Amino acid sequence: MTIRQFGMDGDVPTPGDYDGDGRYDIALWRPSDGNWYRLNSSNDAFISVKFGVNGDVPAQGDFDGDQRSDIAVFRPSNGLWYIMRSSNGAVSITQWGLTDDIPVVADYDGDFRDDIAVFRPSTGVWYALRSTNGTLFATQFGVSGDLPIPNYDKP
Repeated sequence: MTIRQFGMDGDVPTPGDYDGDGRYDIALWRPSDGNWYRLNSSNDAFISVKFGVNGDVPAQGDFDGDQRSDIAVFRPSNGLWYIMRSSNGAVSITQWGLTDDIPVVADYDGDFRDDIAVFRPSTGVWYALRSTNGTLFATQFGVSGDLPIPNYDKP
């Protein structure tokens, strides 16, 4: 068995299939400097990308449907999402959410692209912006104080 040291105190795990090989890569986001670090599962390459600032919340997902995780952050201070698409490196900015919302990225509309989505702990309501047509999906599922559980059953 090989044990590797990867990361440091304060880093946030951000697993995902960033290299598109069908397996999760070891990855993390460092809030102190806004850097994303990962080890590709396909070739053990070490990748570092500067994206985000302290106070952001990592919210990676496959937003462009290319079967690779996109680097993304939710900025609670202004409710903005910043997404760097793996397909072309383009960055999009979307207003979606409030200060206390928790990102809950997933494919809620079944189009094989993850949707920008938040859970609002103050009300127990889930809000998703459907990638198929840009419409709002909202549902009450929970009560005040509940917290969502991350879903790592992909890729």
